[in-house]
Amino acid sequence: MTLAPVVNRLRQEHRHCCLTTNCREKGCFIGLRGFNGSLMVIVHGGRYQKAHRFSDRLSDRIIISSENEGFIGVVELKSGTSSPKLQPVINQIRGGLQVAEQLLDGILIDQWHPILAFSGNVRPEMAAALRAKENLVRFQERGGQVIRRDCNTELAEVVRPDT
Repeated sequence: MTLAPVVNRLRQEHRHCCLTTNCREKGCFIGLRGFNGSLMVIVHGGRYQKAHRFSDRLSDRIIISSENEGFIGVVELKSGTSSPKLQPVINQIRGGLQVAEQLLDGILIDQWHPILAFSGNVRPEMAAALRAKENLVRFQERGGQVIRRDCNTELAEVVRPDT
């Protein structure tokens, strides 16, 4: 099933409360070059928390795109030079995946990308911890690793790695 009806529904339901057009927080961003903005919605995590009284940790952005087969991107943006504390980041991404599942309202999707964008150097122990079993994240009953990228990376490098 295509995600176009979902994107259109979310645009109507959330346009005044929690949608945004960018994937940027405090000097860290994921670029959206090459994506058709009319085929995606980007939920601003902080605005969603306020508008919908979501009290758990939540990622900075939730991207739902109907482009091609469709995909979900849950993005936590961390600027700064020191590695962020991993457990809060994992919990924010898990919260974003939980909200993405709710927003999809039962629609199954194959492509999902839990992303940590970080501008500083990643300590070797953090890179290993991201691969550890206890830090796997789940979406629609499937597990996966958080994908670590530098701030200022283009989303296409994650969702279209062969282009």
